[in-house]
Amino acid sequence: VTFLITGDLSTNGTALSQFDWKSSTVQFVGNGISTIYGANKFWNLKVDYGGIGVAATSAKTLRIAARGAVPVIKQTVDNVLTLLGESSASRLTITSISPQVNNNETWFHIDVPALDSNVNVNHTYIRFGYSENDLRGDFLVGGVDYQASQDNALDNIGDSQIPANTHNLFIRSYYEWSGVTDYDWQEDTNWVDNDAPPLIDKRVEVLIPTVGSVKYPVLASDISNKKITINSGAMLDLADINVTLVDGIYNSGTLRLKGSTGQTFSPFTKTNNAGSTVEYYGNNAAVEKYGASYQTLKINMSSGGSWKTGTDNITAVAIDNPVSSGDITIEKNIDVSGSGGMVFNRPVTIGGTGVNISSAGVINFVEPVTLGGSGTK
Repeated sequence: VTFLITGDLSTNGTALSQFDWKSSTVQFVGNGISTIYGANKFWNLKVDYGGIGVAATSAKTLRIAARGAVPVIKQTVDNVLTLLGESSASRLTITSISPQVNNNETWFHIDVPALDSNVNVNHTYIRFGYSENDLRGDFLVGGVDYQASQDNALDNIGDSQIPANTHNLFIRSYYEWSGVTDYDWQEDTNWVDNDAPPLIDKRVEVLIPTVGSVKYPVLASDISNKKITINSGAMLDLADINVTLVDGIYNSGTLRLKGSTGQTFSPFTKTNNAGSTVEYYGNNAAVEKYGASYQTLKINMSSGGSWKTGTDNITAVAIDNPVSSGDITIEKNIDVSGSGGMVFNRPVTIGGTGVNISSAGVINFVEPVTLGGSGTK
């Protein structure tokens, strides 16, 4: 059974009102303000913008009774808590009836005893309170206590290491590039919903899809996120920016980087799917540093630039070296598995000891090759 509420739920103070019949749902719907008074126990509690058969024309706010000192007044959800928003302009706001920043007795309190997977926030437009850094309530999820604030961040009380699965339920973590305006990663209008991802947030996942504008992002500041996916036909330019990721980059399109000496990558997964390209470019002295396994490795250094192998041996399906590129130094083994082989249009220095260059196709050195060590080519 589902109870649809467009107004308030008013119960008797600290006396527990129970709506926790198995498979039952109490659902707050519509726009405007709804208020939960008193202590309540739910099986499923759902708060959304619009809802079943209810038109959504403006923002939705749910006010919840203050917790008290123990807390005495709390909202318990035995099964699933669901919070849904609609758009960046019309968020769902969850707040206490009469919050005070420095008095947690006035915050709301929601207890979800089950695992964090029982908290379902499948839209990003949720905020807690009305003013920045104004703490309004806390969530006890699977026995872990979280404070909720207007900026959507939940701070784990007494523990700086916030469990990623739980934390992701309450803040926006997924961002998709649109390229409407230009190439600026930090420009809001270049992202779906006009919301650019935080530069430093290890819960953030980014998708770079194929876009009609052919404007793809170029990083200008260091990032520390969770995951980046580049679709086939799309492009991401890391320039000479440092990148820290919890998960990794999954490249099915083109990934560009300068590979300058100071550019750093945290140890993360570097997946270059079939048909993908990794391109080194610029007029700097580049060092191969984006993992050892490529589909197409494009060495496209401009005049005055150069490229050399890094610490790893290299495997690739193909190597592309345009005529205009800078000089190349090879000090590690290179193995090209594709029948197209490799073409080096610029002078190549082969240094080190025991360097082997092998290919299933033709190896074409157009310019002179300087041998600085022993090995085969």
